Amino acid sequence: MYFFLLFSKEFLHLKSFFPKVAKVFTGFSLFFIMLALLIALDVPYTSFMLNIISSCFFILLLVVTFKIYLQGSNSAKFYLIAMMFYLPTLALMTMNFNAFLPNTDITRNLFLLGAFFEMLLFTLILTHKYTNATKEKIVAQNDLLREREENEKRLRQEIAEQTEDLKQINIKLLERTKELERTKELLTLEAQTDVLSGLYNRRYFFEAAHRIFQGALRYKQDLSLMMLDIDDFKEINDTYGHVCGDNFIKTISEILNQLTRNSDITARYGGEEFIILMPETDLKKARVLAQRVREEIAKKEVLVEDEKAISVTVSIGVTQLDFDTDTDIEQTLIRCDKALYISKNNGKDMVSII
Repeated sequence: MYFFLLFSKEFLHLKSFFPKVAKVFTGFSLFFIMLALLIALDVPYTSFMLNIISSCFFILLLVVTFKIYLQGSNSAKFYLIAMMFYLPTLALMTMNFNAFLPNTDITRNLFLLGAFFEMLLFTLILTHKYTNATKEKIVAQNDLLREREENEKRLRQEIAEQTEDLKQINIKLLERTKELERTKELLTLEAQTDVLSGLYNRRYFFEAAHRIFQGALRYKQDLSLMMLDIDDFKEINDTYGHVCGDNFIKTISEILNQLTRNSDITARYGGEEFIILMPETDLKKARVLAQRVREEIAKKEVLVEDEKAISVTVSIGVTQLDFDTDTDIEQTLIRCDKALYISKNNGKDMVSII
């Protein structure tokens, strides 16, 4: 009776449906243990008390089970069916025990048949519940797996979308970086270049000349310098205008670019002055280049008003690095400038060397 009561309380989920009744069932269970001890001690009337209390318990059990069944519990429905097999046979056994029925093997042991069918039905019910629980578990696992697959699919899609977004951002950043590099190169070129001639400007020339001079001085390498000035440039501007003068500066710049090497530093030194720094070039080679520059410029003509073509000449001064006296590029420049004025003072259109 004790274990039957515990089983019924859990099977019917009394704590969920009727918490107070569950406490009453706990009281019944303790009372059944007490009666079992009294019966074992042969206390009079304990068996009778057991019959009365058991009857009350089963009546309460049937009422509670029926109410739980009305609330839609399948467990209560199957429980009622099982009790229909067990309670009548138990009642017959009780009547036999109390001498209300003749004492025969059938009346004495009939409850065993009811108990057998009750246990068989309970076994089927528990098996059914276990099977349903297993199915629910499998369904839950499948739902979890399906949800996991959907989450992974969504995650892969989000990663792919974010990867594509990052790719586009990287492309834009790369394009922006290239644009900035081009802007930087352009700004650097503008900072280094004379606008009219397209040659290096005076500032850049001095930066490069100091660096190249120190390298040539340290490693004892030849370094030559050439300065040239357009002869009578002021008269050209006064006679034909500044546009004509600008055209001559552009023309001479093109000639210098054609005749010099990539390693040479060619710059517009002043208004009509140009300067060329020639690394690893001795004075003899520098003089040959100077003569060729002078000749090419003299041959070049520029159209002016009325389709008239005129040409100009240049005076050139050339010098080279003197390892015994020069400690700075300024000293070489002063000597080259003196050579240029020698050409100017001796009739122009010539090359002078110091």
